Amino acid sequence: MIIDWSYFGPALFLLLLPIGLLHGKRTRHRGLTRDWSGQWSLYFTHPHHLFDLLRGAGGAWLLAHSIELAPGASGLMRFAPLTTQGGVLVLGALAQSLFCREPDSCHAPFTYIAGVVAGWAPPLTAAFAIILAVVSALGTRLAPAAFPVIAVATLALGALFHGKVYLLKLIPVSLAAIVPWMIALLLSRELVTTQRIPKASGRPHAPLR
Repeated sequence: MIIDWSYFGPALFLLLLPIGLLHGKRTRHRGLTRDWSGQWSLYFTHPHHLFDLLRGAGGAWLLAHSIELAPGASGLMRFAPLTTQGGVLVLGALAQSLFCREPDSCHAPFTYIAGVVAGWAPPLTAAFAIILAVVSALGTRLAPAAFPVIAVATLALGALFHGKVYLLKLIPVSLAAIVPWMIALLLSRELVTTQRIPKASGRPHAPLR
């Protein structure tokens, strides 16, 4: 296994940095099971979500190009690059989910996962998988459904557009995509996401769940 540290190092930083570390006084948490009518503008105007999208895509792209199979590798060593990359992607998703300032909750890193899928999977596969995840979440009004949907859709669409031989490469990103939903389920925690607190509010808000 050959590692290009000029790619691998930045990929680790971008993917493993918990976004919860950056959540400050201008951020509040809101549970995904609450009514979101009139709340979407506060979500989409929060700069952390754009940051998550860009760093997820950039980190995944760097990671995909950071490791090569060593000449003459055989047996299980042939899977070492993909296993290492998959481990980083899963750890990154865990870091985003578990580091949450809201008690008894897990952070739902929607834009981070979308970025990771966009940076790792082929463009057509990533685009359709993200669209399906958004449509399913909005259509069913079950926002957490976006995680298993994008995980399954990435595998299915990858096989459809690029053949079954491409499935192995997509398994790591699919595992990472389903991590936030699985970890919240296993730990019996509520999935929450973040909103911007309007400057005109004039006083701090209590966390909204």
